[in-house]
Amino acid sequence: MLKQARKETGLTQEEIALAMHTKKSAISRIENHAQDIKLSTLQAFAHIMGKELKIQLVYREHYSFQAKTFFQE
Repeated sequence: MLKQARKETGLTQEEIALAMHTKKSAISRIENHAQDIKLSTLQAFAHIMGKELKIQLVYREHYSFQAKTFFQE
């Protein structure tokens, strides 16, 4: 999703890296292995591309929360 958004804006990984004060390899990791990425990093990435980051909580179908199971130690 991040790589596609960057390509749509016509920016290179090098340009994003320069704007974020980091290395091209860091941008590649963000685009290809975006696990546990900080929200502030995603916001910066979006801002540089002229985009807005939106986070949305939605209901899952057929979901039933069981507190006693969820919080078991």
